[in-house]
Amino acid sequence: MSKGVPGTVQVAATPFADTNLTGLIHRAGLSIQIVSDPTRWLARHRGSVLLTDQTEHVGKLTPAGKVIVFVDDPITAAWARSHGASTLPTRVSHHELTDAVVAASAGHRIIHPSLLGIPTTLSLEHTELYRALVTLRHVTDIAEHIGYSRTETYRRLKDLYHALGVTNREQALYLAGLLHIESGSERR
Repeated sequence: MSKGVPGTVQVAATPFADTNLTGLIHRAGLSIQIVSDPTRWLARHRGSVLLTDQTEHVGKLTPAGKVIVFVDDPITAAWARSHGASTLPTRVSHHELTDAVVAASAGHRIIHPSLLGIPTTLSLEHTELYRALVTLRHVTDIAEHIGYSRTETYRRLKDLYHALGVTNREQALYLAGLLHIESGSERR
């Protein structure tokens, strides 16, 4: 259960495309300011938190401050996270929203589990392989970890990519939100 947002934390929001978000913020008891120029507001209010469902400006907003993006698509969420934003689904509870604002104001990035992009329909074997893929750098390390030859590991990775709906490791890591899009380097 959330304890509430400290009064010293300023919270603003862009006008929401999803009208349900306004009700969510009201239920969370957040006192927010609606801003039309979020970049300017963040520059003037360092350490404050901006709530938005407008992903087109995320790349410009996150260098200026702490941004929580409401998004329901794991691919878009991964892209927003690659630009430094926190992500929450639009149907999050008001307690989760309050906790996320408190955490973001303290400098933590929030990644809601439903937006990690790991399909819940993966088999146990695929889930274990996916975990190895995102934690181990080389195929030989993955093969050793799961107990198969390199050739068999490549075959199993191909099956995993098919199950994820991607064609290669880079796309699988992007789906998991672990790949930084601009530099192409993996975050560990």
